Amino acid sequence: MDIIKTLSISLLLLVLAFSLQVGAEKNVSISDRSDLQQNISGEETQADHQTDSKNETKSDISVNDTKKQEHPDQVEVNRSPPLTNTTAERNVSANKTGTDGNQTGPSAADIQKAFSGWYEKAENASATGNNKAAADAYAAALRLDKGSEKALAGYGAVLSKLGRDSEALDIYTRLQNISPNNTTILIPLGREQNAIGSHEAALATLLNATTTYPNNTEGWNQLAAAYAGLSRYEEALTTVRKSLQISTDQAGGWGQLGAILSGQGRFYEAVPALEKSLTLDPSDGATWTNLGNTWTALGHLKEASQSYEAATESRPSDTALWQRLGAIYEKMNKTKEAAEAFRKGGVASVSDTPANQSVQEPNKTVSKPETNITNRTGEEPSGSPVKNETNQAKA
Repeated sequence: MDIIKTLSISLLLLVLAFSLQVGAEKNVSISDRSDLQQNISGEETQADHQTDSKNETKSDISVNDTKKQEHPDQVEVNRSPPLTNTTAERNVSANKTGTDGNQTGPSAADIQKAFSGWYEKAENASATGNNKAAADAYAAALRLDKGSEKALAGYGAVLSKLGRDSEALDIYTRLQNISPNNTTILIPLGREQNAIGSHEAALATLLNATTTYPNNTEGWNQLAAAYAGLSRYEEALTTVRKSLQISTDQAGGWGQLGAILSGQGRFYEAVPALEKSLTLDPSDGATWTNLGNTWTALGHLKEASQSYEAATESRPSDTALWQRLGAIYEKMNKTKEAAEAFRKGGVASVSDTPANQSVQEPNKTVSKPETNITNRTGEEPSGSPVKNETNQAKA
């Protein structure tokens, strides 16, 4: 009986222990499920936040797209305008601003386009005799392409026509440095060496030129001028006559012959030669100047003033020429005209001029063509009788 009672109690305890264990496992399972549910809920909430953020970003992008469509000029403010001829020329003188705000230089195409435009303007102005405009346009072209041989050659030629001989010589020297084997530079280079009084240098240059181009009359004319500048008049006359044998229908040869004769004091013989030259080329400022010098030496003030006036048409910036004309006007008692001529010559009166003695005292002349006047040219003017600019050979 006691044994049965003891077994019953043991069995009851086992059942109770089993029940407690099952309940504990159920509690753990419920807790795990609760934690898992919370994690899932948290992840879903985070995903929702990310989705909202993405939606907001998409919304911002959409708004920006709308703004671009409504105000494209406000969105792309750095977009460059289409390039035109005018902007191409402006771009070479002022840098453009790039899209990143940095300064960028003009493109090679911009520079070439602007250069071609200026060069064409220069050539057209030169062809029509507008040498001042041509000189300005050539200078603008050379600021874009400093080494352009064709622009340098054209610029030197018009500077010479304007009587700006020192500048012309600089240009031809620069051209020779760029292209030392270019023999076509020799004749204009020698011409400008003559013009500034560098006759020894001109002689060497032009002896080379006439050897290279024996049929070029301008080369012989300028070689004659170099001889005359060195007072080697017989060689000068022989040389210029060689030029006239090649062609009698050339202004340069007759002009140089007249200049040499005038330089010798053979003024009456010089006048017809100079006038013959001017019938062939009435725009040659140097020959008009030489004729004015010759008339001045002969005391013919009216003819001298007319010759100098004609010379100023093609050489408006030649200050020595204006000074000569002013001196003649003053001798003719044309006070108003004299004052204006001296103003253009950069002086106040005849006493301030470096002009030669024949201009200051035009009545000291000769009565016979074979008589020479000594010291006729106290100072070499830019349009001296030993310079002639006709038949210029472009390099």
